[in-house]
Amino acid sequence: GGDKVRYYVGGSLNDDGGLLKDDPKNPFKNNIDLKRYLLRGNINIDLAENTEMIIQMQTTLDDYRGPLQSGNNFYNMAVRTSPVRFRPVLQPDASLTGVPHITFGNDLGPRSITGSPIGLGGDEPVWFNPYAELARGYRDYQRQMTLVQMQFKQNLNSILPGLSARFLGNYNSTSSFENRRLYNPYFYRIEGNSNEYKLQRMNVGNESLTYSPGGRTTNSVQYMEAALNYGNSFNEKHNVSGLLVFTAFQYNDGNAGTVQLSLPSRNLTLAGRYNYDYDNRYFAEFNFGYNGSERFAAKNRFGFFPSFGVGWKISNEEFFNSSAISNLKLRASFGWVGNDKIGNTRTDRFFYLSEVNIDSPSQGYLFGTEMNESINGVSISRYANPQVTWERSRKVNLGLELFMFNNDVQFRVDAFEDLRTSILQRRADIPTTLGLQAPLQTNVGAVLNRGVDASLDVNTNFSNGMWLQSRVAFVYTDNEFLVFEEPNFAAINAPWVSRIGTNVSVPRGYIAERLFVDDEEARNSPPQFGTPGVDYGGGDI
Repeated sequence: GGDKVRYYVGGSLNDDGGLLKDDPKNPFKNNIDLKRYLLRGNINIDLAENTEMIIQMQTTLDDYRGPLQSGNNFYNMAVRTSPVRFRPVLQPDASLTGVPHITFGNDLGPRSITGSPIGLGGDEPVWFNPYAELARGYRDYQRQMTLVQMQFKQNLNSILPGLSARFLGNYNSTSSFENRRLYNPYFYRIEGNSNEYKLQRMNVGNESLTYSPGGRTTNSVQYMEAALNYGNSFNEKHNVSGLLVFTAFQYNDGNAGTVQLSLPSRNLTLAGRYNYDYDNRYFAEFNFGYNGSERFAAKNRFGFFPSFGVGWKISNEEFFNSSAISNLKLRASFGWVGNDKIGNTRTDRFFYLSEVNIDSPSQGYLFGTEMNESINGVSISRYANPQVTWERSRKVNLGLELFMFNNDVQFRVDAFEDLRTSILQRRADIPTTLGLQAPLQTNVGAVLNRGVDASLDVNTNFSNGMWLQSRVAFVYTDNEFLVFEEPNFAAINAPWVSRIGTNVSVPRGYIAERLFVDDEEARNSPPQFGTPGVDYGGGDI
C-alpha cells in the first residue's frame, strides 16, 4: 500500500489425509480427508495523523470426510477387543462366494449355568467388532467460521502525553452440519462340529446405505470493546500506567431448543488496571472488575471485584550488594473475583425466573364416568429465586523470587489462600410436606483452599555449545468445607457423616475389610450390598 492505506490479502489450503485403509468391497471411501480453506484480508487506513482504522475479514471452511467414529475412538475399541476370539473379517465359504457384502467376524457370547448365551440371545452376534464399525459407513461435515472486525486507534498525546484510546467491534458466526451414511453389517461365525469350512450368518444386515443426520450448529457472537490506555514516566524514577476497558458481549444460539435459551446471552464488564513503580524497586497495582451478568435479578446483577498487589525488588536497593544474586523480589496480592457460571448453565439460565410447564402430562388427571378422559396439568421444574447471586472468591498470595548466577538458577515460591463463598447448593432441609415440585437452590456453601507452589529452574551451558534446562516443581494444596448444606448430623449422633471440615474430593462410602474366605464366613457375616438371595460364589448375601 501507500502512506495512508496498507492492505494484506492471504489465502491457504490444507489437505490432511488419514492412514486408514478403505475396504475394496465397500462402494465408498471412508478414510480421513480434511480440507481446510482460509481467506483473510486486512486493511489499515490512516484517517488522520493520530487516527488509524483497521478492518479485518476472515473466513475458514472445513470440509471433512471420514469414518463414523474418531480415530481415537477406533484405537480405544481395538485395544479393548479380544484379538483371538474371532477374526475381523472371515473368508467366505463356498456358498458365499461372490456376495457383495463384507463377511465380518463375530461369535457367540459367554454361557451361563443353564447353557444359554448371554447377550442378544440365540445365535445373534454379541461381541463388538471394531473393524465392522470402521467399515460400515462414513460421515462428512462442513463448518464455516466468519469473522468481521473493525478497530479504531486514537493517539491522544495532544491531550495528555502517553494517553491513547481504541475501539473494537467484531461479529463472529459459526455454522456447521453433518451427514452420516451407514449400513448394518453382516456378521458370521465359523460353524463348529464340521469337517469343512462353513460360515453361519448371525444377523440380518443390509448392503445399501441409510442416512442419519448429524449435528447442526448455528450461532453468532457480537463483541464490543472500548479502552483508554495510559503510560508515562516522570523524573526517570516514577513509572505510571493505567488501563480502563469496557466490554459488551452477546451470543445467539440458532439451535436453542427452548424459549429461554433462544434469547440472546449478554454480559457487560467495566475493568481497570493501574500500576505504579518507583525506581524499579517499589511496585503497586490496583485492579477492579465491575461485571454484569444476565443470570441474576436486577439487584444482584452487578458485582464489584477489586484486587491489590505490592512488590519490593530488594536486589535493586543501594544497600544490596551481592554478585551471586541477580534478582530478589518479594510480592503480595489480595483481592476478590466473581463467578456467574454456576448451576446448570442451560436449565438454570435465569435464576430469578420460574420454569413452568402448563401442559405437563406428568401432572395430568383422569375424569369421566369411565375415567377415560384426561387433561394435562401444570408442572414446575424451577422456582424463581431473586436472591441467587455471584459466587465470590477471596484470594491471598505471598511470593518470593530469587534469581542467582546471572539468572541461571531461578527459584520461585508462592503461598496462597483461596476462600470461596456463596457457593450455589440445593437446600437440604425443605420438608416434603411443603409440596414443592422442584428443589430450591441458593448461595450457602463455603470452601477454604490453601497451598504452596514452588519451582526451581537451572540453566546450564557447556563449552561445546550444548545447554541443559532442568526444573523441579513442588505443589501442595489442601481444602475443606467450611459451610455445606446438609442436615444437622450432630443432632442425630452421626457427626462423622458431615462434610464440614473434610476435603472436597474425599471419597465416601463403606470400607471393604476383605474378601470372604469361605461360605461359612459369608453366612455368619452381616448383610452385604448386592441382590438378596443371589449366590455370588461366597454363599447367599
